[in-house]
Amino acid sequence: MNNKNKVNELLNSIEEQLTSNKTIRLAAETARSYYKRRFREKEWNGTPWKKGEDKKTGSLLIKSSALLNSIQISKVTKDSATITAGNSKVAYAKIHNEGFKGRGMVKSHVRRTKNGKKSKVKSFSKKINMPKRQFIGTNKQLEEQIVARIENSIKL
Repeated sequence: MNNKNKVNELLNSIEEQLTSNKTIRLAAETARSYYKRRFREKEWNGTPWKKGEDKKTGSLLIKSSALLNSIQISKVTKDSATITAGNSKVAYAKIHNEGFKGRGMVKSHVRRTKNGKKSKVKSFSKKINMPKRQFIGTNKQLEEQIVARIENSIKL
């Protein structure tokens, strides 16, 4: 086999590897892992998240881990992957990721008073000023990590 044929075979092999579902899944897994790390590092693209109110338990954006655990690879095709955050139990994912300033509705609910009695609270609207604490999206750091993982996975 001459050198030209060897080069063509090598290029074909690389192209097949790059366009395989396996490579798209690797990129998606890298992104999902990166997004979940934002909750530990509490920053996006080098910019720290705005501090929250002092809490007795948990960490910023982590009380039950429901938001963190809602980050899933929802679709992988030969051309792309989709990673989502939020679900019916975590409807607030978008507000935390993008921030929100305006009025919002608080649903009616039952509150426990300090002496342990239950108290019904009617639905009401209130001002909301939720700072942006981005944890999902694209940025240069993530793109570099995806490229590095794909390059390391290519078999020559």
